[in-house]
Formats: sequence, C-alpha cells, structure tokens
Amino acid sequence: MLAELKGLDCADLEDLERSAPAEVAFRIGVAASIGPQDSAGAELFQFSVCSPEWVAQRARADGFLFGRNLLVVSPFSMTVVRELIERLIRRCPGKDWAEIAAKLAGYASWEFDAYQP
Repeated sequence: MLAELKGLDCADLEDLERSAPAEVAFRIGVAASIGPQDSAGAELFQFSVCSPEWVAQRARADGFLFGRNLLVVSPFSMTVVRELIERLIRRCPGKDWAEIAAKLAGYASWEFDAYQP
C-alpha cells in the first residue's frame, strides 16, 4: 500500500505558497494531511520546519536540541518542503495504513500517535 500527500497547512504563514518566514532563524509549524492513495481520507502529521540558524540558536541557548518532528531547510521554500514530505511518504510503503502511519510517525507528530481505543 502507498500513501500520498493530500494537503499542507501552516497557521504561521499568511499565504502558504507565497509567504516566507520573516526571520533568518525561523521555526514554523506545518501540518501535512496524508492518507492512502485512491482514498479521500487523511490524517494529520505535524512538522516543525526550521532553519539551521534556528537549530543553532536553540542548541547554543540550551546546550542541546532534541530533533523529532524537525525538518531543517535552507533556504526556506514551501515548494521544497512539499517535495521533501512527498519524498518521505514514498519511502514509507506498508502492508496497510497502520504500518505506513507508524513509519511516518517516526518523523512527524501523528494525530493518533498516542491513541488508545
């Protein structure tokens, strides 16, 4: 089974395709709607898209930085962010959606990551 990117959203940018962070050292939240190919359904996977300068600032300030959910890009381009997330999705096939989602959750915060039925 394969998955596909259904959409991207970013509350930190006014126009997702035309805006860019104002600062050189930036971190923005990007929500990717990802679901099985040939299906309308999707689930949210959240990334912190940041610059190397932001990573360096945080590491200097705190002495360390954990990196789960980080996508570091330089320079910022939403086109590149989209392409990188699509590339990640292609690297995560599975026998079913649960397997694919679990693989993607290793890179992004999945909305059902800690879900217990």
